[in-house]
Amino acid sequence: QYSSPSLEDVVLSLNEANGSGGGIAVVGAAPVLLYVDVVENVATDHGGGLYLEDSDMDMEGVEVSDNMANLDGGGLYLVGTSSPSLFNVAIGNNTTSDSGGGVHLADSTCAPILANVSLTGNSAGEYGGGMYLGAADPGMTNVVVAGNSAALDGGGLFLDSYSYATLAQVAIVSNDASGDGGGVFLSSYAYPALDGVILSHNSASGSGGGVMADTASAALSYCSAYNNTPDDFSGMVDPAGADGNVSLN
Repeated sequence: QYSSPSLEDVVLSLNEANGSGGGIAVVGAAPVLLYVDVVENVATDHGGGLYLEDSDMDMEGVEVSDNMANLDGGGLYLVGTSSPSLFNVAIGNNTTSDSGGGVHLADSTCAPILANVSLTGNSAGEYGGGMYLGAADPGMTNVVVAGNSAALDGGGLFLDSYSYATLAQVAIVSNDASGDGGGVFLSSYAYPALDGVILSHNSASGSGGGVMADTASAALSYCSAYNNTPDDFSGMVDPAGADGNVSLN
């Protein structure tokens, strides 16, 4: 606690926590991870790869893959005031029985910054295959959210109530939800800002192949939506034709 160690060129693999943080658990600290691989770790609770509580971590060139959590956050679990910075980070093929296959943001006070990050091939037993946002407001720039799945809603992203995330130049493609919101699910009063976002080839067994808005909406500009199944948008007005938004269907 209250320490700031640095890890560089380290592999953290095949560890198991009888609790949270299969690979790393950080509480009240600000470590730096450079070119670290966090792979094939298991947590019986939260954060198969990493668990951050009231912590700010700088991550660059990090891989978080093939981790598993029995509860939330197969790859990363953030709680409290945790607001790490992720740059050139790959988060892939992590699983959780609950929500947030790749990343789970538990609180509204979590505000991570993601730049040049990929969220691919992650799966959740409930909500948010790629990422679950519990009223959190992350900033996401040049992010790929692809090939993630959720057994319920939000194959790519699940934004819970009052989440005001900011997404710029984000590709949300080929995600799947067995419920609603193949690409993105917006829960009540969520209102993210999307700029230059691509929504394509996402699918939902229910409604909102691209985006499902449940008493929620989003501010979209210069976004494109196409080839989502069964539809591009549900629960909100299709923004095509306004603010530079286009639909190619």
